[in-house]
Amino acid sequence: MQPASEFNKEASAALVVAVKAGDYAAAGEAIRLGADANTVDLPTGRMTPLHFAVSAGRVHTHDPPAFSGSTAAQLTRLLLRYGARAGAGDYMGFTPLHLAAFHNLPGVLDLLLGNLQQQPGRLASLLLLQDSEIKYTPLHCAVEGHHASAVVTLLQAGAAAGLDAKDWTSRTAWNLAAVHELPAGAVMQLALELRTLHTVPVVLRAAAKWPDQVWQLMRAAIASGLVEFVEMLATDIPAVCPRALLVVPWGDVMVDLATRFPDCFKLLIAGLDLVDFHTVVEPFIHGLNFDDEDEEVEEVPSKEHPAQPNSPARGPAMMTCCLLKHV
Repeated sequence: MQPASEFNKEASAALVVAVKAGDYAAAGEAIRLGADANTVDLPTGRMTPLHFAVSAGRVHTHDPPAFSGSTAAQLTRLLLRYGARAGAGDYMGFTPLHLAAFHNLPGVLDLLLGNLQQQPGRLASLLLLQDSEIKYTPLHCAVEGHHASAVVTLLQAGAAAGLDAKDWTSRTAWNLAAVHELPAGAVMQLALELRTLHTVPVVLRAAAKWPDQVWQLMRAAIASGLVEFVEMLATDIPAVCPRALLVVPWGDVMVDLATRFPDCFKLLIAGLDLVDFHTVVEPFIHGLNFDDEDEEVEEVPSKEHPAQPNSPARGPAMMTCCLLKHV
């Protein structure tokens, strides 16, 4: 890499202007004239041309893009070819990788990761790097930007090693995922395949301060239909997040869990030491409506009202009750 003194200062300044405007031709000309691909723009907090390229010319996170995603990818490719660093931090410590994860412009994140994969140790460290202000990793940024596909891409690249990294509010990326109604089914499926959640406590331990997030994760897991993920949550919630058991969402999450995954429901109920089966759980089961609205609702058999030979009880409810009798 050339010493800074060997770069053309005027060309470097022109490169910043060109990239911020999305002018690919002007950016190429500035580099031809000796611009430094890693020059810093002091007025914008030490952002580099690559910061501007991966965020489509934005200076602030929620600014409108100055140019298209395809232009962003072209500029990113150009800058990387001439030595731009994906790990260069601005004054807050945000790198182009952080911004690429947050904005998730088409192809840009893949370009950065592809470049970094040529330096495996560097890639691993940047995936775990937290900014100096709010302590976000690139994975936090992807979740904050509501980009499930970017989360998948980062996990595939090795970001799973930082799943327990906490931001300044002690939230992990998975805590944010619950807040933003992520992870999507694809993210949870990938997590299972990678075995990044082979022990769900990694996910739940930090969520213990926010019981509602625990149940949001369960809600998302049920909606995804991933029985293995649901089972792991059901097993570990009582042990890892006992506070969540004080605000059990009987009205929606538990109804879905009981009707769709009765075995997992049994696992969760087995850990509810503070909940009495006969006064809380059994009435809850009996109150479930497994029937279509057009059908006659049948009674759940009891000692006072045994099932008649030609009047079968509701199958799912009885199956769940039978499971719970062994808790």
